[in-house]
Amino acid sequence: MPVIGFHNSHEQVHPARLLEAVQHAEEVGFTAAMCSDHLTPWNPRQGESGFAWSWLGAAMATTSLPFGAVNAPRAALPPGDRRAGDRDAGRDVPRPVLGGAGQR
Repeated sequence: MPVIGFHNSHEQVHPARLLEAVQHAEEVGFTAAMCSDHLTPWNPRQGESGFAWSWLGAAMATTSLPFGAVNAPRAALPPGDRRAGDRDAGRDVPRPVLGGAGQR
């Protein structure tokens, strides 16, 4: 069965709106979700840059979707901090966070 995922763009949308969006995505049939962790927006028009790791905790606590996260650029968050984010986001939710590193 195919996995259809929903991407949450922290650099473009406020975290509260993203949380509502991913909850709705699950309701309408998406089977996975992911997000990107940006230190800053790519350009001034985007205007947001929520911290993905605290958002992941809220999203994982309020949905049953599997999640992934991408750090871009990867130098923005040291690997140890990223791993701690993975651990803490999933601490109270019994499923892992699939991660990846991006580069600008």
